[in-house]
Amino acid sequence: VDLLVALDAQLEHVRRNLSYYFSPNTHLLGEALALYVAGVAVLELKRSHRWLRTGRTILLDEIDRQILTDGGHVERSAHYHRYALDYYLLALTVARIAGDEAAESAFDRAATRLAACARSLADERGRMPALGDDDGGSLFPIAGRDPADVTDSLDIASKLLRRPELSLGAREESLWLLGAWMSDIDVPAARPSALPRAEAFDDMGYYIARPSAGAHLVFDVGRHGFLNGGHAHADALSIVLTIDGRPLLIDPGTAVYTTDAALRDRFRGTALHNTLLVDGRPQSEPSRPFQWHSRIDARPLARVDEPGLVYFEAAHAGFAPLEHRRSVLCVEDLVLVADHLVSTSGPTKRTAVEAHWHFDPAWTEARSDEKGSNWQLDADLARAWMTTTVSGARLYRADEASGLGWSSPRYGCVVPATTIVAGVGAPTPLSIVTAFGMGLPWRVQAVAPRETEGDGWHRAGVVLERGHDRIVVLFATENGSTAVKPGDRIPHPAAPWPTRVVDTDARVAVVRLGPSGTVRSQYRIGGTRLQVGAMSLAG
Repeated sequence: VDLLVALDAQLEHVRRNLSYYFSPNTHLLGEALALYVAGVAVLELKRSHRWLRTGRTILLDEIDRQILTDGGHVERSAHYHRYALDYYLLALTVARIAGDEAAESAFDRAATRLAACARSLADERGRMPALGDDDGGSLFPIAGRDPADVTDSLDIASKLLRRPELSLGAREESLWLLGAWMSDIDVPAARPSALPRAEAFDDMGYYIARPSAGAHLVFDVGRHGFLNGGHAHADALSIVLTIDGRPLLIDPGTAVYTTDAALRDRFRGTALHNTLLVDGRPQSEPSRPFQWHSRIDARPLARVDEPGLVYFEAAHAGFAPLEHRRSVLCVEDLVLVADHLVSTSGPTKRTAVEAHWHFDPAWTEARSDEKGSNWQLDADLARAWMTTTVSGARLYRADEASGLGWSSPRYGCVVPATTIVAGVGAPTPLSIVTAFGMGLPWRVQAVAPRETEGDGWHRAGVVLERGHDRIVVLFATENGSTAVKPGDRIPHPAAPWPTRVVDTDARVAVVRLGPSGTVRSQYRIGGTRLQVGAMSLAG
């Protein structure tokens, strides 16, 4: 009796104090789910029908408020996206038990959209990147999984929604949640995942690439959270990267919310994300634990998916009058990031630019050559590498003074990790090009940027060398603000950019050369001309 009295008091308190005071949020979904579940399960209590109606109405109404058209959650946080998915999976389960067909149909559609997006955000091991805030919680903490591991939610979704492609393998949680239903659920035979090599979640604001087996890249190209950005981080244009099934570049996480204001701001600040700082300035300034003094949105510019190549480009104006424009190129077995800093009002004085790269804590050893531009990282028996056009890149590990070299793999936990900072001071426009990969490393040599009088374009490039192989990669971008929108014809310079090896007017050009200069492969984005020596590769 005491238990029933307590449930009655608590659920009625929830009903009278629903979280409408905040932006569309998972607090409200959780409260509505509790009311709906209790209203179905404890019909003997006098107020259960009121709880059922209230919870059901909120869960239905919040579908269009909190779930974006591309299936992402409106707060743009991977962890809170997972909360929303789990809430609607349980709501769907309860609706089927109760024979609530109208709600079941709506919850099925909501869970399908959320689950498909979660499967895309997760890598092949089922781990979600730590995009935005993460409070370490879980609706189904049955088997004690790491909060980033969404394989249980995806397996439950695959069975409830009859979508076998969502599952990354059977999980114990499905047995506990679905119980005797397991033998009655008619799920088609599992088939290999058919996820595309490149995806755009334009509303949520993420581009995703899978350029090779075991590789997974997420690029932040969208809004700074939602409304007040309560669960957002200052991470515009940041990337996270898994190669060969191993997390390489990570978002270091959240650490805490309210117990340590300095730690809270540090982990949601720009310096702890894989993006640029300019003159020591962050792109967005935090305020109270769930507020911001200033905030900036990124905007996507281009997305190309062709055989052997995936290319993304986006920009933000958080350092106005300077614009940070980032190109991410996945070509063959390489990932290259070109960071361009251009001015909307002409050339500027010397500017200090730092590219921050944060590595998963598993990469415990890192060393560079004498130039500080070619790095090797080791984890167990695996080897990764990073090479950059900047000399003298610096390594930080558990550095208290700078606050770099740390990771928060789960809420309330901070552990040592590796951060590499590549900085340069020069007038704008300027560029930093960085490449990443696994196995045998490539070494980088910068190609001097070329400005053509009145041309309006800034160009930068690299030559990567390994043994007798060379890869020439050239980037061109407008020297000023650009209004390119996804789907537009990709602009390119009117004047070609000749080097000693490659002559092209492409926005991006890649040429792989073997011994004696033989052309092994070539790629071009935009433009009409690509010539290597006397050999024309146009078309």
